[in-house]
Amino acid sequence: LTHAPLHKLVQGHLARLEGRTEDASACFREVLASNLAAKESWLTQWCLVGLAWIEHSGGMAASARELLARALSLDPDGSSLISPLPAVVAAVAELVVESDAERGALIWEMASRLGHRARYYPMYAQDVARITAIVDRARGERGIPVPDVPADLTAADAIAECLEALASMDASLDQVT
Repeated sequence: LTHAPLHKLVQGHLARLEGRTEDASACFREVLASNLAAKESWLTQWCLVGLAWIEHSGGMAASARELLARALSLDPDGSSLISPLPAVVAAVAELVVESDAERGALIWEMASRLGHRARYYPMYAQDVARITAIVDRARGERGIPVPDVPADLTAADAIAECLEALASMDASLDQVT
């Protein structure tokens, strides 16, 4: 019974790789609700990273705020080797780049900088490659230079930029409706 959350975590990642995002999201959220995830921060981090990569599609703005807050609470300075922050920030970059290429490129560079201190798990290499291609294409189409991100970037700086970008997206959506 104590292995049930681990089993669900594996099921979630398999569902994600198979493109069954609703199933994957349900698995990750079930693990996050378990007592084991509350005691084992690595388990929570794996769930947050999984959610970040699947929930960026289809209006992630509301859940992104929750994921950002939880990731920051697990790793306030963004320096843990198993930090969920790089993946969460990168997912926001992918969400933002279509509506605001310049800001999306900046957030992606921030995710990359955070990722140099932490590490991306190998199963996310395809996600990193996909986002790099999306951001590079957006930069090339719009002539946006590679943003300058300070070497002393903090996790809080990256989160603040993500939240500002999400608020801007919300404001744009409100104007449309």
